[in-house]
Amino acid sequence: MNRAGPSRASLTVNDRLQRPWRLLVVMAAILVLSACCLGPALYMESMVLAASSGSVRLVRATHVAGLSPDASGLGGVTPLGEAVASGHHDVARELLAMGADPDSAGWDAACAPVHLAVWRQDDRMLRILLDAGANPGAMDLGPSGTWPGKGVAGAQRRELAPATALHYAVWTGDSALAQELLRHGASPIVACGSGQSARDLAAQLGDDSMAVLLSGYPAKTTDELATEEEA
Repeated sequence: MNRAGPSRASLTVNDRLQRPWRLLVVMAAILVLSACCLGPALYMESMVLAASSGSVRLVRATHVAGLSPDASGLGGVTPLGEAVASGHHDVARELLAMGADPDSAGWDAACAPVHLAVWRQDDRMLRILLDAGANPGAMDLGPSGTWPGKGVAGAQRRELAPATALHYAVWTGDSALAQELLRHGASPIVACGSGQSARDLAAQLGDDSMAVLLSGYPAKTTDELATEEEA
C-alpha cells in the first residue's frame, strides 16, 4: 500500500487556493482588532469599511470576526447603506442574506436604502432591496443627510421631502424604477412633504407616459399601507 501523502506540488496548489480566504480572514481580524483598540466607534466602522470595499469575501470575513451586518459606522451609515450608495450589488445581497435590515441606511443618510437606489437610478439594486422585503413606501427625512442623491438635486429634494422613492422615480422620469416600486406595492397617491402624490407630480411635470403607468396600479392611502404593514 502506498502511504505516501499528497505531492509537494498538490500541497502548494491547495495552499494557494486557500490563501485568499485565509488572507481575508486575517485582514478582517486585524481590522476589527485595530478598531477595538481605538474605540467602539471604529470597531463598528469595520463592517462599513468592508462593505465599501466591494469585496463579498471581506464582508463575510468581517462578519465571522464578530461584526453585525447592521453595525453603523462613525457617520451613522449602515453597511447596507454604504453598499447601496456605492453600487456594490453582490455585497448588498450578501448583507441582506446575513440579516441586514433592508430599510436601514443609517441616521446620517436621512433616508431608506430604496431612496439611495432610486437616486443612483440603479434598478438592479432596487430590485435586490425590494425582493428582500424593503418597504417600497418608505419616506425619507429631508435633505439633512450627506447623500443628496445622484440625478436628484438637493433643491429638488428640499422641495419634495419627506417623500417616497416613487416620488423621486417620477421626478427623474425613470419608468423602470417606478414600475418596480409599484409592482412591490408602492402607492401612487401618498402625498409627499409638498402635498403632492406621485400622480400629481407626473401631471405637474407633464409626463404623460408616467401618468399612464401610475394610473394602472391600485391606489392605497397611507393608513391602508400602515395597516398592511402591521398585519
